[in-house]
Amino acid sequence: MNQKTPPPQEADKSDLEVFLRIKLPELARKYADRALLFLSLIILTVAVFYYRSRSKDAERVFVEDSAATAWQILQSGKAVFNSPDASESSVVQRLQRLADIELRVNEVLSRESTPQQKAMALMTRAELYWSLSNLPSVALATTQPSAGLATTRPASDYRSDAEADYRRILADYPDLRDPVMNSLFSLATIEEDRRDFDKAAERYNQIINDKLARPIHKELAQARLKILPELKTPLLIATPVLPSPPATMPAALPESPTGDLIGLPGLDRPQVIEPDLPASIIPSTQPASPADTTAPN
Repeated sequence: MNQKTPPPQEADKSDLEVFLRIKLPELARKYADRALLFLSLIILTVAVFYYRSRSKDAERVFVEDSAATAWQILQSGKAVFNSPDASESSVVQRLQRLADIELRVNEVLSRESTPQQKAMALMTRAELYWSLSNLPSVALATTQPSAGLATTRPASDYRSDAEADYRRILADYPDLRDPVMNSLFSLATIEEDRRDFDKAAERYNQIINDKLARPIHKELAQARLKILPELKTPLLIATPVLPSPPATMPAALPESPTGDLIGLPGLDRPQVIEPDLPASIIPSTQPASPADTTAPN
């Protein structure tokens, strides 16, 4: 006698019940540790990604703030950086601003920042050094323990530092138009100051031929090229030549019969004008003449 086969629906339902009641608990016990580890890795990955994203945002804001603040300190302190005032208060204020700008520029250059931010930081420091290079050394020398500032560096040393930053912009960020143009003009100015007008002309021609240059940049470069020949010609300041005195001078100047000097215009004796006095104050008698002491013949 044949055994009766259960309907398909009842067979599937029976298999599902066996899986849920018997096999699933066995699988859970067998792979629970692995599943928990996998889930933990997913959570950790999400947390790390979120933390790094927040850190990058904070870093970006910090770098932007440092670059902008350094430039703002430079612009607001131009009167301090361009003044040769060597008083202690001015020197300390100047050095404090210098230290603040250098700190912020170094933060931008040492952290993860964009090429534009790094170029801006270098431009800020170069402009600062160029301003300081035109000051007398006494305007940068102080030892004040209370302020924590001390320097014996001559102001002229800042010029080479400014030039190095300008050249670094050209080398590291050649595709950034404004920093490159500013650096080329600044380097040309440094060459003019050295009276190396041939190198200055090379910089101006480099601007004219640069594909990044705007029309205003080219016009300025051409204008500077035109006046370079005039700058090459040194200004000759002649010493005034005074007329030689005569070989002999008269022993005495001649006088006119009236006692006036002869031959010297403007040196005639002034005419004495007696004022008109009221009759009431004119004395009625004249003072007596001094006695004649000459003995009679």
